[in-house]
Amino acid sequence: MGSKMILDEVSLDQIPVMVSNKTTDHMIVNFAHIAQSHIESSEFERAFLILQHLVRAQRFDMAATFLS
Repeated sequence: MGSKMILDEVSLDQIPVMVSNKTTDHMIVNFAHIAQSHIESSEFERAFLILQHLVRAQRFDMAATFLS
């Protein structure tokens, strides 16, 4: 089961809880790829909500500083 399929089984408001304090730059990139795949499927709202909930995860700001 791919990451997109797994994330689609999770309630979006649970993303910050699921990610918890394990947020990394690699995780942010993976979530961005998943959001992009939703955009390519014309699921714009789902893509936006995934990213909107991800930024609420602990350590997001710190992990984002490592993105190149």
